[in-house]
Amino acid sequence: MDLQVCIRNIGEGESHQFHGMIPFEIMDELLIAIGKQPHGARYRLQLSRRGKYFFVNGEVEGELILSCDRCVEPFRFFQIEPFEMTLSPAESEKELKGDIMLSDEELEMGIYQGEYVDLQKIVEEQILLGLPMKRICSEGCQGICAECGNNLNNHPCVCPPPENTDHPFSCLVQ
Repeated sequence: MDLQVCIRNIGEGESHQFHGMIPFEIMDELLIAIGKQPHGARYRLQLSRRGKYFFVNGEVEGELILSCDRCVEPFRFFQIEPFEMTLSPAESEKELKGDIMLSDEELEMGIYQGEYVDLQKIVEEQILLGLPMKRICSEGCQGICAECGNNLNNHPCVCPPPENTDHPFSCLVQ
């Protein structure tokens, strides 16, 4: 699946539509971040040009199987990510040094280099940006017991509470 778009084919003020499905298995960065996935990402994109800048807007959606950070059980995560992005040529980018504050517009900027724009990388990036920071299967997830590893969502734990009172939070134990 090649979503390399030749920018010479997009005239000033023109708009091109792209839609389809990309299997998650060919998205290298996604595989590193969350592992192999059974489905793919659907995308609907519009690419337009104004001068040397390209504008991509659209929506990416897909169903991912994630591992819960509390109980380590797999759960389904359905993602819909609408986005807008401005692409500028690499040669026009300023060299950034030190700590700087970026505006909202600058955070939605991307760079293209050469005569092609890789829409697959943009789709993959939007999926990665839409992943939750804390992956929780449900708000009521109780996690696992630190002593025996029992999933507390399935069975209550019978482990006695730790007796060690020589820790900084011992005064909070009731």
